[in-house]
Amino acid sequence: MIKLAPLPRSNPIKLTIQVLPDLKEKLDDYATIYEETYGKADQVTDLIPYMLESFLESDSAFKKARRSLQNRGEKPFSKSNETTTEEPPASSGIRSALSFSKD
Repeated sequence: MIKLAPLPRSNPIKLTIQVLPDLKEKLDDYATIYEETYGKADQVTDLIPYMLESFLESDSAFKKARRSLQNRGEKPFSKSNETTTEEPPASSGIRSALSFSKD
């Protein structure tokens, strides 16, 4: 079974990135395997935020460094610093949508 669980539904914040063609092909393949695994087609742009969240959650060095930032007060988790006015549910995790362009 693939590592990514079925996606919860969310209220996304748009984030645009560019990826190399070989990575785009791998992401498309992942989306195909995801559909075969769960019987539901989700767009690559819907899967990526959860893939990134899973990656960050599995990176113990990142989590330790992030706690250090918090403890130094350099990067508080305060929602007051965010530009969005909509508060996602506490258990929502990453709420981003990525789009691809060929610019």
